Amino acid sequence: MVTAGVGAGSNMLRMGDYNARVVLDHIRRSNGGVSRIDIARATGLSAQTISNQVQRLMEVGLVSEGQRSVPQGRGNPPTYLNFNPNYAYVVGVHVDPSTILTTLVNLDGEIIAKVMQPASEEVEEVLEAMVESVRHVSASVGESKILGLGLAMPGPVDLATGEVVSPGNMPKWHRVPIRRMLQKATGLPTVMQKDSTAALCAELWGRNRTVAGVTLMAYLGYGLGCAFSVDGKPMVGASGNAGSAGPIGDRVSYPSIVQEAVQAGLLDPVAASAPPAQLVDAMQALADQAGEGVVAAQQVLRAAAKDLARYLMRFVDFIDASDVVIGGPNWVRLGQYLQEEMQSRYEEDSALRGVHTVSFHASDYGQWVASVGAATVVLDLKFSPSPGVLCMDTELGSGGM
Repeated sequence: MVTAGVGAGSNMLRMGDYNARVVLDHIRRSNGGVSRIDIARATGLSAQTISNQVQRLMEVGLVSEGQRSVPQGRGNPPTYLNFNPNYAYVVGVHVDPSTILTTLVNLDGEIIAKVMQPASEEVEEVLEAMVESVRHVSASVGESKILGLGLAMPGPVDLATGEVVSPGNMPKWHRVPIRRMLQKATGLPTVMQKDSTAALCAELWGRNRTVAGVTLMAYLGYGLGCAFSVDGKPMVGASGNAGSAGPIGDRVSYPSIVQEAVQAGLLDPVAASAPPAQLVDAMQALADQAGEGVVAAQQVLRAAAKDLARYLMRFVDFIDASDVVIGGPNWVRLGQYLQEEMQSRYEEDSALRGVHTVSFHASDYGQWVASVGAATVVLDLKFSPSPGVLCMDTELGSGGM
C-alpha cells in the first residue's frame, strides 16, 4: 500500500533520478535507520527498483548499511539503511539592514560552522563581507564538499531575476541583482529566498517536513516578517513575497524600540539616529538592562512584545494556525516577554480558542534560522522528491546527485 503524502515512486527506468530521491527521502526521514522492506511498503516501488537505487546511493556515499533488525521469524532479519548527513554541505547567508549571518550546514540542516558580521549600508561592502564569510565557513570542510549557496534577503524580492527590490531600511538596494553578484563572486551555484520564508524552510527541513496543519513562522530580525505553511508546504503568494508585516513590522523594529528606550532615558540620544549596524548594540544594551532588573527597560520590551502579540494573534486567527514558531536575532531579546504575551492574547482574544489549541514555541535555530533556511532551500532542490517545494527560484536546478 502506498502511504499518502510521502512521495510514491515509479518503477519505470526513465524515472531513476526521481526514484533515488524518493528512496533517499525515506532513509533521511527515518529515525535510526529504515529497511528496504519498509521503503517498499511506504513508496510502492518494487524490491528490484529499491535495490538498484540503494546501491547507487551507497556507491556515492549518501547511504550506508547498518545493523540488522531484531529477528521476527524465519530467515535473516532485514538490514537497516542509514543516511550520511555529512556527505556534503551547503552554505546559507542572511542579510538584513544591520547584520550578515552565515552558516555552513550538513544535509540534515545541522549547523557545522557560523559567523556573524555587521552589515554596511553599501552594497559592494556587503558583498565583500558575504564572500569573506562564505570562504570562512567553507574552509572547515573544503570547497569541494560544498553543494551550493542559499541567500536569504528582506523582501520584496524578485525571485525570477534574483534581485532585491527596495527593501525597507536598505535605501541603496533598489533592484540589486545580488544573487548573480554573489554567485559570480563565490563561484558557487546560488539560490535566493525571502528571509521570513527561508526561516520557515529551516523549520520544515529540520523537522523532515512532517509538520502537519497550518504553521505560522514569525521572524524577528531588524523588523518583523511572517511566513506560513500548510501541511509542510510554504504558501508564498504570487511572487514569493507573502508575509509582509506592514506598519506593525516598523513598530517592533530596532529603530522604533531604540527610540522608545531613548525617550525613557535608558539609552544615549545619539542611539536614535545610529546606522543599522549600531542599532544592534543599542538593542543589546537595552536587553542587558532588562536582564539586570531595570524596570523601565523591561517595560519598553514588554510594550513591543504586546504590540507584536496582538498582531500575530490576528494573523493566527486569519490563517487558522495550529502551530506558531518564532525565531531570529531579536527573539533573543523579546522572547521572554513575547511567549507570555502570546499565550495571554490567545486565551483572551483568539476567536478560535474554543475550537482548537495553538502551540507556541521558539525555533531551535534561534537567531540563525533564516541563514539555515537559505541553505535548506538548496537541499530541497538537490535531494527532495518534489524539488522546488521550498523555493520558487529554480536557477540552481534539481540535479546534482
